[in-house]
Amino acid sequence: MCTMAINNQFNGIELTFESKPTSEVRDSLKNLGFRWHGVKKLWYAKNTEERMALALELSKNSAAAPVVPTQVSAPAASAPKNKYGVKVGDIFYGSFGYNMTIVEFFRVEKILSACKVEIQRIGLSVVETERGGSERVVADPENKINDPVQKMVMKSNYDDGIYIKTDYCTVRPWGGQSVYQNTWD
Repeated sequence: MCTMAINNQFNGIELTFESKPTSEVRDSLKNLGFRWHGVKKLWYAKNTEERMALALELSKNSAAAPVVPTQVSAPAASAPKNKYGVKVGDIFYGSFGYNMTIVEFFRVEKILSACKVEIQRIGLSVVETERGGSERVVADPENKINDPVQKMVMKSNYDDGIYIKTDYCTVRPWGGQSVYQNTWD
C-alpha cells in the first residue's frame, strides 16, 4: 500500500509504503531520482512530470485512496503574509448543500492588508468515485472560475483556526487531502 503526499515547502513528492516495496518498485523509484529518508521512513524527490506519473500510478494501485497533489509551488520564504500567516498560493475549501454536499476551493491571489485577501475560486478534480454518487475531490489550481473577490480572513472563536466567508460557505485552509463530495440525493 502506497500513500502519496506533496511537500509544498520543498516542491517535493513523498511516498510512504505500508511495507517494503518490491525490488522492481525500488529500482523504478531510484531510476527517477527518488531517495529514501531513513528518519521519516519515506521515499522523496522533487516534483517533476515523470516522478508525479510514477507516484500517481503507485498510489492508484494501492488499496488506500491517494493523497492527490496540487500543482502549486510554495511561495518564497519572504512572500508577504497577513497577520494570520495566510500567503499567496494558499488554498481554502468549504462545502455547502442540503441534499448534496458541494465542495468549493479558493486560492489566495493577493495579500491586500493584515486581514484582507483577494481569492480566486478554482476548479476541482475527482480522484475517487464512491458508491451512490459520492466522490473524493482535490483542488485544481489551474482551472480558474469566476473573477477574483476580496474577502476578510477571520479567526475562529471556537477552535483558534482561520476562515473566510464566501457567498455560499465558510472556507478553511486545505491541507492537500482529498475531500468528500456528494452530488446526488
